[in-house]
Parts: sequence; structure tokens; C-alpha cells
Amino acid sequence: MFQGAGEKCRLPISGRQLSNEVILSFEEPWLFQKELTMGFNIYRQSSSYLSSYYEEIRVGSEIYVRKHLFEYLKADFR
Repeated sequence: MFQGAGEKCRLPISGRQLSNEVILSFEEPWLFQKELTMGFNIYRQSSSYLSSYYEEIRVGSEIYVRKHLFEYLKADFR
């Protein structure tokens, strides 16, 4: 799978006093040996506010396919 063809795999983790975030992402830039990018993101974000009554937690995922149309133009399907 990883053959030096530009795959990207990331796992940034950030923790602060009032918020935390974890994201796992992967991107394959040459799907089926064509210039067609496919990737995914999985994330969890939590935020605490200055109130003991409210805390927000977001969990989600995203799958996408991207095609380069021109030099500075891309189209995404998510």
C-alpha cells in the first residue's frame, strides 16, 4: 500500500485547557493508477466553556474523492 507514491497519513492531536482535538486522516493521490485522489478523515473534538452546565463534543467522519480539473481547480465529492 505505501510505495512512495505520495500517500499521506496524519494523526494530529491537540490539547488545550478548554478544548481537545484528535484527527486521523489518510489520502491516496493516485487511485486506480489515475490522478484521482481518495481519502478519509475521522475526528473527535471537545470544547468546555466557562460554565459547568455546557460541554460540546463533536465526533464525525468524512470520505472524499478529488479530481484535478485544471492547474488551480479541483472538484471534490464528499
